[in-house]
Amino acid sequence: MSLWTPPARRQEVVDELHEEPPPFIVVARHDALPSITFVNLSSDEYIVQRYPALPDFIGERYDLAADFDTFTVYRQR
Repeated sequence: MSLWTPPARRQEVVDELHEEPPPFIVVARHDALPSITFVNLSSDEYIVQRYPALPDFIGERYDLAADFDTFTVYRQR
């Protein structure tokens, strides 16, 4: 999420997930840390607004397994 992460790294992460998809993916909510990341978005907001390849990957390969107040768990199909 940090501004200093090279943009190419986002695609590398998705490529690695395609190669070895984990059984579960956890996406946090209400976890914004702008003093560290310099971004006023929580993880769930960030991936939708600035990292669309990741929610696309999750939507194509995962189902909602559990939804809690501060995080969501997706299970591989």
